[in-house]
Amino acid sequence: MSESTAAAARGAFSRYSTQCVAAVRQVVGNEVNSNNFLVESESKRFLLKRLSAAKDLGLAVRQLEFQRQLATAGEAVPQTIESREGEILVDETGVRWCLLEFVDGEYFSGRRSQLEPAGRAVGRLLRVCGRAAENDSALPALIYTAEESERLFGEVAASRGSWEHLFDREGAALLADGWDTLAETQAALAGCYEYLGGVQPCHIDLHPHNLLFGGDRVMAFVDFDSYALQPAAVALAFAAFKLVRQYAACCELANDPDTVADAGRAFVETSVEQFPLLADELQRLPLLAKAEVFRRVLIIFRLTLSEGDTSWNHVLSMHIAGLREIDVIFRDVSGTVWRT
Repeated sequence: MSESTAAAARGAFSRYSTQCVAAVRQVVGNEVNSNNFLVESESKRFLLKRLSAAKDLGLAVRQLEFQRQLATAGEAVPQTIESREGEILVDETGVRWCLLEFVDGEYFSGRRSQLEPAGRAVGRLLRVCGRAAENDSALPALIYTAEESERLFGEVAASRGSWEHLFDREGAALLADGWDTLAETQAALAGCYEYLGGVQPCHIDLHPHNLLFGGDRVMAFVDFDSYALQPAAVALAFAAFKLVRQYAACCELANDPDTVADAGRAFVETSVEQFPLLADELQRLPLLAKAEVFRRVLIIFRLTLSEGDTSWNHVLSMHIAGLREIDVIFRDVSGTVWRT
């Protein structure tokens, strides 16, 4: 971390507190936002977050206010802290910052003993988010439409001769190898978008680095930027996919689909104890998980084709692999008779 960055972080923190800063550390790592800073003061620790220049500031305030509402309701999320002037965001050297309660913990590791607690916590979070629905209109809504899917997918298919130019040689080879999987997914989703269900506030990105654990207990859900309006069953399906996938990777279960499928069933069962779903939603969970993964693939396609932005192309391989893995993860879920 440069001296200027450290000075800016200290300056931003001083807008929130008169406590002396003992240390400032930039938090970095795989899938960890480098705009996060751990601030140690005289008496406690805080998470100071630097907002990106592209972030909609009004949206950031609404998301932070929503997270504060969840914290007030007793949910496991960091509390939002106001500045000494009563503002959620402060400006320091032309950059906006916010301050959050620091929650100590480790990222979801994928240990089997953490899987059911994660499922229960995800279901509870969805339930509490649904009760906080008065903030519905303040959050952005995710878009899932057959028309947008067909348009973008068609544009990429039509540009096949230019894939090396658009996606580079490695990306073009990856697309060629995964094209059948993408095409099958696009076709399978074509008739399901109208059945995704009503939207509610959700945390839309519950991957392993957005759950903090203390032992086998969920201490906090992090990343306030990820609150948006989404079909709740889609949020649950995506969380199950990401966390069970981490479990499978942690336990090296690539050649043990039965154990992976059993973990998927256990995660969903514990989630729906807290946030019941309709029987038809449960039966469609594999498709709902694919709908969210495919939405992210389409974002990459749109950025590449419309804006020449290739910064996310490197995760295409992860998404394509995920589309192939989802049926295994949810195999025993879709084959189960559920109580409703």
